[in-house]
Amino acid sequence: MNIGIILLTVFLTGLLLAGDWLIKYATVSSSYFKYLIIAAIVWVISIPGWYYVVRDNREAIIGALFAVFSIMGTTLIGVYGFNEKLSTTEWTGIGFAIISAILLTNKI
Repeated sequence: MNIGIILLTVFLTGLLLAGDWLIKYATVSSSYFKYLIIAAIVWVISIPGWYYVVRDNREAIIGALFAVFSIMGTTLIGVYGFNEKLSTTEWTGIGFAIISAILLTNKI
């Protein structure tokens, strides 16, 4: 798989994670509707990029990479953005997610 496609997948996942963060932030904000609208705009902006990524690549691999990057990203948002705590087992799961991303992209 092309490194550019992997980086674009990471970037697009980051956009979706920004939307997720905005949704979570909306739950603790008094002006929640504004954050929901911004999240929707961020998600819509990512659609043409996903079209480009999926068009010329295997859906199974792109979907799995998206899932792995999403898991890692939402975990980091929870830990560093909202001060959530993870157990050793949960950190081990993140490690396995990283290993699976490496195996999926055949970059060993």
